[in-house]
Amino acid sequence: MAPALSAPALRASQQRGQLPADLDLVTATDQLVGPLYYRVLVTDESVDADFTDRLVESFLHNFPR
Repeated sequence: MAPALSAPALRASQQRGQLPADLDLVTATDQLVGPLYYRVLVTDESVDADFTDRLVESFLHNFPR
C-alpha cells in the first residue's frame, strides 16, 4: 500500500489530536502495513479482525493519552 493511500486517515487522526502532530506518516504506514504483508506473504496466515485489532492497539500504545 502506498503511503498516499493510508496517509489521509493518519493525517485526519493528527488533525483531531489523536496522533502526534510530528508523526512521520510514511513510517507509521510502514509500521501498520508491514505486519500485514509479512503475515500474508511469509507466514501464509490469515489477516482477521482479531489480528488487525491487536496490531492497531499495539501501534496506538506508543501514543499515550
